[in-house]
Amino acid sequence: MITLKEQMQLDIPTFFNPREFGEEMLIDGVLCLGTWDTEKDEPVKQFFGSSFDNVMGIFTVDRVLYVARLDGGLMEPPIPSQELDIDGKIWTVKDAVAEGNVIKLILYRNES
Repeated sequence: MITLKEQMQLDIPTFFNPREFGEEMLIDGVLCLGTWDTEKDEPVKQFFGSSFDNVMGIFTVDRVLYVARLDGGLMEPPIPSQELDIDGKIWTVKDAVAEGNVIKLILYRNES
């Protein structure tokens, strides 16, 4: 009998398939398959929970991105505070965790 963890590993190609849930994206010039968390950018929520930079017209946006660890794509998790260019937008890594064949990236960026 197959375990849940083994079944989830087998399902990774389905979740990251661009015809299903995934999308192709460039991360620092490397073509990767990823899936953004379903919650959208919520800068006002981040302002009240984090800093007073919004007074000057600057706020942070937080997002979670799951990236498949497939041949030719992102293979190792980046380090905290590292900047990543994801499809032309610069994001800073808060945390990155490898979970099997998936890298979970917790990212933020400044906006005005």
